[in-house]
Amino acid sequence: MDQSPYSRFGNPMLREMEEARRRSSAISRRELQRVRTELFETRKTMAREKEILLRQIADLENLLRAKEREYSLRLKNADKDLIKDLLPVLDSLDAGSTSKEHAQVLKPFQDMILNILKKHGLQKIETKGEKFDPFRHEVVGIVDDGEDGVVQDKVQDGYLVNDEVIRTAKVIVSKR
Repeated sequence: MDQSPYSRFGNPMLREMEEARRRSSAISRRELQRVRTELFETRKTMAREKEILLRQIADLENLLRAKEREYSLRLKNADKDLIKDLLPVLDSLDAGSTSKEHAQVLKPFQDMILNILKKHGLQKIETKGEKFDPFRHEVVGIVDDGEDGVVQDKVQDGYLVNDEVIRTAKVIVSKR
């Protein structure tokens, strides 16, 4: 048996290498645990940040939709407000058109204005012969002849803009 001079104490180089391996392994395990903990914390932070970001994106999309609705409503109401301001002009033209001498001159202007406003959603409310509708008609007179609750005559035109009443028609209704 060939024994080295270090066999009684063991090979110091091997012992040192084994000790270095153990220290290195312990450091590696601690380092690995630290990196795992750091990775876990980073993933939790990323998940929170992602959730916050998704909420902010959803809030932004909701805000954009609300602004689009508001813009659309303002655009729609801008036409409605302008048309409301022009209704007295239409009433004056209508009143002037009842005279035969003025009707020839005023009727084309009245038709022209009505056609322009129709392009922007204006519609006259149907009256004569229609069943009374409190949302579209305002009773200003009652007569005894005719079918009960039916509009007999119109005193003033009523108008809709985009199917919304901007002025009720003033009407005379039959009542029995």
